[in-house]
Amino acid sequence: MNFLRFRVPIIAVFIIITLFLGYGLQKITKENGIKALLATDNPDFLFFEEMEKVFGATDQLILGINFKDSVYSDDNLRVIKELTKFFQENEYIDEDDVLSLGNIDNIDGIDGELIIAPLMPGSSDVIRSKVRDNDMLMGKIVSLNEQSTAVIVTIDSSITFNAEILDQIIDSTDMEILRLQNERPDIDIYKSGMVSVKNTTSQYMDKDMKVMFPIAIVITMLILFILLKSTAGVFIPIIVTLFSVVWTLGLKGWLNSPLTMAETVIPIMLIAIGCADGVHIISEFLSIMSRGKSAKLALKETMDNLKIPVILTSLTTSLGFFSLITAPGISVRNMGIFLGFGVLTAMLFSLIFIPCLLSFKKDKDKGLVKTTNNIFLNNLDKYGEFIIRNKKIIIVLSAIFLGISIVGMKNVIVETDQIMFLKTDDPLRVSTQKIQEFLGGVNTLDIIIQGKEDCLKDPQILNFIYRLQKYSESLESVSYTLSLVDYVKKIYYEFMNKDTDFKVIPNTSSEVSNLLFLYEMGGGDKLNKVVNSDYSMGKVSIRLSDTTQIGIEKIISNIDQWLNINTPQGITTKYTNDYIRIVMGDLVTKGQIKSFISTLLAIVILLMLIFKSPVSGILISLPVIIAVCFNFAIMWLTGTTLNIGTSIIASVGMGVGIDYAIHFFQRYKKSYLESNDNYISIINALNDSFFPIFSNAIAVGIGFLALLFSNYYIIAGIGWITGLSMLTTAFCALFVLPAYLAVFEPLKKRAKKISTKNILIAIIFFIPITTISAYEDPYSIIEKNRSLKEFDSCMNTTQMVLIDSRGNKKLREMNIYSLKTDIGENKFINIIQPADVKGTKFLTIGNSNGDDDQRLYLPALNKIRKISSANKNGKFVGSDISFYDMEKNSIDKYIYNYSGEGYVNEIECWIIESKDLDPSSPYSKSKEYISKNDFYCYKKELFSKEGEHIKTITIVDTVIIDNVIITTKSIVEDLKENHKTLLSVSNVVINKHTDSDIFTIKNLN
Repeated sequence: MNFLRFRVPIIAVFIIITLFLGYGLQKITKENGIKALLATDNPDFLFFEEMEKVFGATDQLILGINFKDSVYSDDNLRVIKELTKFFQENEYIDEDDVLSLGNIDNIDGIDGELIIAPLMPGSSDVIRSKVRDNDMLMGKIVSLNEQSTAVIVTIDSSITFNAEILDQIIDSTDMEILRLQNERPDIDIYKSGMVSVKNTTSQYMDKDMKVMFPIAIVITMLILFILLKSTAGVFIPIIVTLFSVVWTLGLKGWLNSPLTMAETVIPIMLIAIGCADGVHIISEFLSIMSRGKSAKLALKETMDNLKIPVILTSLTTSLGFFSLITAPGISVRNMGIFLGFGVLTAMLFSLIFIPCLLSFKKDKDKGLVKTTNNIFLNNLDKYGEFIIRNKKIIIVLSAIFLGISIVGMKNVIVETDQIMFLKTDDPLRVSTQKIQEFLGGVNTLDIIIQGKEDCLKDPQILNFIYRLQKYSESLESVSYTLSLVDYVKKIYYEFMNKDTDFKVIPNTSSEVSNLLFLYEMGGGDKLNKVVNSDYSMGKVSIRLSDTTQIGIEKIISNIDQWLNINTPQGITTKYTNDYIRIVMGDLVTKGQIKSFISTLLAIVILLMLIFKSPVSGILISLPVIIAVCFNFAIMWLTGTTLNIGTSIIASVGMGVGIDYAIHFFQRYKKSYLESNDNYISIINALNDSFFPIFSNAIAVGIGFLALLFSNYYIIAGIGWITGLSMLTTAFCALFVLPAYLAVFEPLKKRAKKISTKNILIAIIFFIPITTISAYEDPYSIIEKNRSLKEFDSCMNTTQMVLIDSRGNKKLREMNIYSLKTDIGENKFINIIQPADVKGTKFLTIGNSNGDDDQRLYLPALNKIRKISSANKNGKFVGSDISFYDMEKNSIDKYIYNYSGEGYVNEIECWIIESKDLDPSSPYSKSKEYISKNDFYCYKKELFSKEGEHIKTITIVDTVIIDNVIITTKSIVEDLKENHKTLLSVSNVVINKHTDSDIFTIKNLN
């Protein structure tokens, strides 16, 4: 205790460190997603991330709109359109990631044309008819009773993990919903989906921290005052725990470690646990002073008595938390690490800071812990005699309770559904249930079908997928399914003029390839949601109305049995998306067992080393094991689920509960060294430790009850289960442990004083511890550009490489023939790669006075179909070049303005802005980078009607043939979809053919 000479500097140092670490509190960020709960090296999670790269993000914000009458009224459709436009205009949401009746594309066959165009605008009757005729919409986007519909918004996880941006999206959404409902009180709008879950989680994290923290402090102070009846006994432990919280969370901030949902309990748990040693010290100190000793002597005796128990209990408690390092997911692991650090911090305060504070207490200010008036406490001798007399019965009963507890551990239900962790009247939970009722739910189980390249074009495989979908839809709680099969059947049906005999899968792979190519030619761009670029991997999405762990496990079990019998040779299947929750449930269970065993072994071995007795280590631990296991029986009997929150109770129970057993055993050991009598030592230990252990268990246990004020059952569950654990472990320490000591007498011929050396060895062994020059007039520049010499006819081979946002590539190779006529430009294109669409031909008869006439020949189907040019933004052969891009518009269709200068591949250019006057154009304007040297346009930036830069065409390389500049390499980038097309032109021949017979419908055959 010589350090007390420097008590003022020591206190000052502690305060300075606290202020420094406290500054880190403002650096704390939040992470609210499921990713933090999972083992990031888990194969299933890695597969989930890989599939997100292939098929896109899975986080969705789902709005269910319920109308009193039909969806199909002009007013109701206007509401849907307004909501759709609202999300499309949000700067953080990709326009193409919004899906509703307000913008969804319909696949339609009209007069020999395959038209892919939005359902709206249009009359309500026409929209109703189209939805009813589309199995991909009916019962999915629109409910079967036609009174409800959904707006589904997919948001990238980089956005949903940013709490600040997510708050903005949800807040603005709530305001829009409120506006619409005030305008239309006859409709109900429900909000759900994982995006909403993440936001709600984030909001509750803030609310819980603000509400539960002060409640925990008030509760703990009140209990301490009732038990200790001392101002020092209240405020000193609270100061210690507050400083520990600041140190722990401040360090978390300085280390840029985000705060997850599970970690919101750290402050409350530290308040409850961190004050434990302080309570012991204050209680002992005041008790010794009440017997007439001076403050100085009382402080010395207190620390002599409690120094070793405080170190031991802190070590075992921190070991309990550090054992969570083996748990899956950074969330629980971080919670264990920082709670363990917090406990060791509290130990440091208890051993140094508290004595420094108590050293200021004057003798005349003696406190008094009044325990003598309690009848039970005054008869602890009789209580001890009862235990000794019935020691064998108590041991038998404890064994029975252990057996019941093991049964309970095996039967506790695992739950990972975050919706189920909300209170039953929580708006999000209510909304989710409503969407489940009329739109089939918000959760999706995906099955990935994988085989060799192009296997997903094989009718045999497609029929397997179709049968899998039908079987899945027959299962309870499966609302509907979606896959590539639905697209193929819909395209085939529409292509064959809505003949119901063709509402099937075609007979050959070539027919399937032709249909899919036709879909892409018509501007269809949704296949990447259900199939990868080389058709070796497809996704079957199964929408679930039952989101519980048991419900999903049952569905998977049934599907597994079907797959075992029906999966074709060479095909593999694997689950993802909501399957991750099943994986998490399994990891929670295994993590619970793993952390419990690791904590148990660490504590038992630690105690064996310290007490130099295997028997003592086991006897001290066994009653705590019984108490912790019994908590699982209570969970089983009360229907409390094992989840990511309650999964920590074994480690916490062992780590904290062992404190009581150590305190009791240490008192017992001290008495045994003095009396060498086992029974007397048990009774003396009960007299000395009963009230401190009892009061500590009450204070800590009730402190944990502050977690009951959480909006999340997952956190509230931690509160009452851990609070109960404090009581059961204290009871076992004061009732079961004495019985064991009475029977086994572990110190007989072995009692030795514990040395500091032993403790240091144990600590070392167990603590292991990111100027436009001559052409200033823009019209002059444009005229010079447009007057550049052009070819009259051209032949070339063009290769296209289509690259999507996830790096997947598709190859297109074709021979292209062009011929200028008096009224336009004719084109004939013959596809030569890929092999499955080889022989497909495309014809354009140019007409500068109206729409071009476009026809497509599909060899596998031996059909010629007209391609509608009404959709100017449709994609040519699935590339980023639209039909409008291929048109050559006259100079008078634009208003030109000078916009500066720039460089393209070191070529100095003027930048000319062209405002598009064509109302059918998909663009509002463009910016052309025109070379100051040869007036060729080397880059073109295209802007949407809303003024957003959406596409860039860049010329990479050119050649000059007969004084005509020919582009040989170029890049077309769709900035909205993060998709690009690389074009390479070879075998160029110009002005050598004028045969107009090439450009005829007859030539298509």
